[in-house]
Amino acid sequence: MAGPPTDQIKARIITYMNTDRPSTLESYLRHYNKLTPTPSTAKLIDFDLSYLKIEYLDPSTNSTKTSTVKIDPPMESLSDSRVRFVAMHEEATGETIHGVNSVAGTPNSIPQTTKAQIKWTPPGLTGYAMILLTVFGFWSLSHEYPLSEGGPLESVLPGILVGVARAWRQQIFSGMIGIHGMEMLIVAQKCIENKVDTGTALVWCVETLVEGWPVILKLEKEIERSKI
Repeated sequence: MAGPPTDQIKARIITYMNTDRPSTLESYLRHYNKLTPTPSTAKLIDFDLSYLKIEYLDPSTNSTKTSTVKIDPPMESLSDSRVRFVAMHEEATGETIHGVNSVAGTPNSIPQTTKAQIKWTPPGLTGYAMILLTVFGFWSLSHEYPLSEGGPLESVLPGILVGVARAWRQQIFSGMIGIHGMEMLIVAQKCIENKVDTGTALVWCVETLVEGWPVILKLEKEIERSKI
């Protein structure tokens, strides 16, 4: 499944930098472009693989200006943004983030930082609804009684649905198991690729067996969150 569009990634990072890291943007202007912005006025308005465009208030003229900070060397993809921005912050301020120092004298050095840990998150409303549907499906299709004549579902479900379910019960049940099994394999692969610890990965996989596709979407959101 494809990741989020580039515009969504940029928008999320821009919001994060402007909300939580305005001082970092000011340090970029001071260190790389030799500018002194009015405190708390720096604002990231755009960025790409090779530059950051920062808006700020010039105290000498009391006017809003825009300056472009060069990213050297350019990033290979937007997924490198967190690591690169941390490295630039360290180089600009001399501070250390995550206990790793930048290499002195190297433009925009990239420290070997660790992504935020990917944690399990509980199901949302859609997830809980899918769990109920899955449990109901497994129960009603795993043996003959629920759909049998005089069984508990005969008077609850439409007759045509009961008829189809009786005729194809084993096939539908096998299909459900197969689909949930494939979804679990997708989740397991994503956990391996993103180095999720074994215990947490197991919880994600078990949840997928009873919830299905919403877990994949939820995990992808958590993976994206860990990259910022």
